[in-house]
Amino acid sequence: MAKSITNSSNFEPGDVTSNAGIFKPAENPTKRKEAICNIAELISDEIAHNPSVDLRKLHQISSTAERLRLLSGAALFLEHHKERPNEAFELLEYALLENPANQKILTRLESLAEKIGNWEQLCKTATQGMQMMSGRQNKTHLCLKIGDWCHVKLNRSDWAVLYYSKALEFDSSNLRALGRLSGLYRQNEQWKELSAALVAMADSNSDRSEKVQLFFEAGNLLLEKLDNPESAVACYCKVVEVDPEYTPAIEKLIYIYEEVQRWEELNRILNQQVEHKRVNEATWPILVRLGKFFEADLRDIKKANKCYKQTLFQKPNSVDALEGLARIYCVTEDWSSASVTL
Repeated sequence: MAKSITNSSNFEPGDVTSNAGIFKPAENPTKRKEAICNIAELISDEIAHNPSVDLRKLHQISSTAERLRLLSGAALFLEHHKERPNEAFELLEYALLENPANQKILTRLESLAEKIGNWEQLCKTATQGMQMMSGRQNKTHLCLKIGDWCHVKLNRSDWAVLYYSKALEFDSSNLRALGRLSGLYRQNEQWKELSAALVAMADSNSDRSEKVQLFFEAGNLLLEKLDNPESAVACYCKVVEVDPEYTPAIEKLIYIYEEVQRWEELNRILNQQVEHKRVNEATWPILVRLGKFFEADLRDIKKANKCYKQTLFQKPNSVDALEGLARIYCVTEDWSSASVTL
């Protein structure tokens, strides 16, 4: 579970899919009208000279665009001419709930929240707006915004995780949400969640080099932090699918296959390396051990023979490979070949 840094707030996101409790718009029409009337009194002396800020007529206007224009203009006047940023913020909250997808209003609310420190209230109002808006893209964008506020402004990584996760419900391949979650999971040492996020990022990423790095890191986490070699193998295999020459992943696969005694897979991948001349000094001893396994445990002389010969092709003086071939030739009574090895 993500670590909670600040616990003094009354604002608890809970289930951001819910329409209950704090996420249900709290102001009923009567209370909202009363609040706007109270704010209108603050600028009553201006109404005669500037009818465009006459909030008293707000509820007589049916056009959403006109309502937004009035709320926005009155908020601007309150902020800059009356130095009442809190009341300006409140009017813009109402405006946001009129049109939650309006980016200009959202930007102004961010600016005011920065000035008056009202980030929790902005998170609450924006969450209400997110639930009211249509369009998965719009919902995704707003969830990401709220998640960023929770993380950066409120220092609440646990809340941020909820919003980034919600964004993924609307857009499962959103790299921004996956990247944010990866950072938080890494910070909180949530290795299982981090590995899953990295795999999702890799699946959604079109850049081949980034896919390789993401799958490889996920594999390393599964192997080293979660002790899950089977799942790690799946990630390393994905790496090799994207880049067949990515040596670190190949070496990991060789290591795991030998550790868990998956001899057929080990044989296959070693043969591939031999064919492409990518076998190094560390790999030849594994080929010899594989040959001994085929020879002694599986009684598969043909595969053992191939392993020993592959070793000698690059390491002609390998005593273990020579001795292995000699044993095979003796068993098969291939005396002419045996004499060469002895």
